Amino acid sequence: MATLLQIVGVQRSGNHAIINWLESLFPRSTHLNEQPHGFFEDAESVVSTRAALGRSDCVIVSFEDAVGVSKLQGEALVANVRRLDPVDFPGHDCHVLYILRDPYNCWASRVKAREGGTLSSSPRLEDFRRDWLDIARIAERAPETVLLYNAWHGSRAYREAVCARLGGTYSERTLREVRSEGGGSSFDGYGRPTWRAMLGKQAYY
Repeated sequence: MATLLQIVGVQRSGNHAIINWLESLFPRSTHLNEQPHGFFEDAESVVSTRAALGRSDCVIVSFEDAVGVSKLQGEALVANVRRLDPVDFPGHDCHVLYILRDPYNCWASRVKAREGGTLSSSPRLEDFRRDWLDIARIAERAPETVLLYNAWHGSRAYREAVCARLGGTYSERTLREVRSEGGGSSFDGYGRPTWRAMLGKQAYY
């Protein structure tokens, strides 16, 4: 039996850091990155995922609010990503998971990434706010389905609990890595500005 993870999160939520770590929990992992929102409604995609499950201990299929094939600018993320149906993957351990980062750092990272040309999602605050709140509401009613980036980053006990729930062997090997997928860290190469500098550019910060 292999593990199938559907991961949904807005860009700059720490998606790739968490996915990189999830991959490290299993000997053989496959990551299908940034798939069209209707992926699990497409018969060919379901067949190819089944084939990947036959070759892997864990298959991760991830979805973001990026603009691309079948993803329109400003399209609601949670409402339009089609959830996997475990019936399509008999004999496998299936999970639908959402990633949520605190809104302030997430939005700041999106602003910095857009300046660097690495953000492909909507620049509109209202689109981000809608998608963030949709995932926050899921966290309220079904907390076991949401991975909280801040807790994951700061607490070994939280990571161990996630590993115990999803399977695999606990590892911290990837925690100091920044993947190039998703543009890497939007703050690479930037020192923290002084409070005086920030006060002088209040509108920017």
